[in-house]
Amino acid sequence: MKKKKKKKMKKKKEEEEKKKKKMKKKKKKKKKKKKKKKKKKKKKKERKKKKKSKRKKKKKKKNKKEIK
Repeated sequence: MKKKKKKKMKKKKEEEEKKKKKMKKKKKKKKKKKKKKKKKKKKKKERKKKKKSKRKKKKKKKNKKEIK
């Protein structure tokens, strides 16, 4: 009986450890993905800002010509 119990305990411990390892791996993967997404978003925002600023400049130039 004692031996059987010990074996069961060992199995349980091993299973728990495996689960923990899996969880750790999953967490790491998720974090990496999140970081990548953030970088992409930042780039897009910067590009949009640049485009807007160019447009504004063009409009101002046109106005000046009309006034002259």
